Amino acid sequence: LDLHHKKSIEDIWPVYNKNILIRVDFNVPIKKGIISNDYRIRSTLPTIKKVLDQGGKAILMSHLGRPKGLKYAEGEADDRIKRRALQTWALEAGTGK
Repeated sequence: LDLHHKKSIEDIWPVYNKNILIRVDFNVPIKKGIISNDYRIRSTLPTIKKVLDQGGKAILMSHLGRPKGLKYAEGEADDRIKRRALQTWALEAGTGK
């Protein structure tokens, strides 16, 4: 197991008719529902297009921010706190709060 080598899209050819899970960094700055810098989104397009052009199916995995007001250890200790924080985050996602 080589922990120093991160697979690239070149390592998994051919992708025809395969589902390809791509971890993308779409954690972009959003204020009042407007993306102020879309560089991270634009930089993933060549990889996504390459998979699609070769007949693969791109499944994108990302996140947007993290729950506010919760330290990791607090959420781990109490499932009710964790659930409430995740619900709050879900309601605020994309609003720039």
